[in-house]
Order: sequence, then structure tokens, then C-alpha cells
Amino acid sequence: MRAAVCGDRVVLRRAADGHAVVEAVEPRASAFQRASHYRTKVIAANVTQVVVLVACEPSFSAELVCRVLVATEQAGLPGIIALNKVDLVDLHAEARTRAISGSRLSGGRTGCAQ
Repeated sequence: MRAAVCGDRVVLRRAADGHAVVEAVEPRASAFQRASHYRTKVIAANVTQVVVLVACEPSFSAELVCRVLVATEQAGLPGIIALNKVDLVDLHAEARTRAISGSRLSGGRTGCAQ
């Protein structure tokens, strides 16, 4: 049996002490994963979309946002970049520009919400 991750559907059996025991992990409809040169790790299963929540302040890592969006694209999932703390008006325009450029680098099918 493979290890269960967040979002997996599992079959449980009630143990005599009242606890539950995972008997099986059901097949996944989708898997959101990250990969390196050496291995792949499933982060979540049965995902329908990915939302990347970043704050205008402190500044977010555009590289990390791009990496998440590339993984989203590879999984065939829709992605959304959501900007938090938009009430910090002077920083909002710069953060939005950085988020949109990250979206374009990842393939451009990602939306940007605020």
C-alpha cells in the first residue's frame, strides 16, 4: 500500500479499541507533486485547482511562485495567484506586476485575483 497524502480517499477499518486503521488508498484522480533531479514527491491528491496565496508585504518569492505554477501546469490543473494585503496600496501595483509576470513565465494560463 502506498503512503496516503492530503486529499487521498482511503478505506478504513474500525479497530477493537475504537480507533480506525487505513486498509487501502483508493486510486487518485489527480496528483499535485514536486520533483527534483532525484525524486518526485506527491504533495496532495485529488486536487481540482491550485491557489497560490502571496502577500504584497513582505515581498514574495517570484521564483517560488513560478515553481508552484510550473507544477500546477504539469499536473494539468488550473492555477490562481491570489494577492493578500492589497490594502497596502503603494505595494499592490508592484506585487500584481510581479505575480502576472510569474504567471506568464509558467505558461500564462494562470489567473491573478486580488
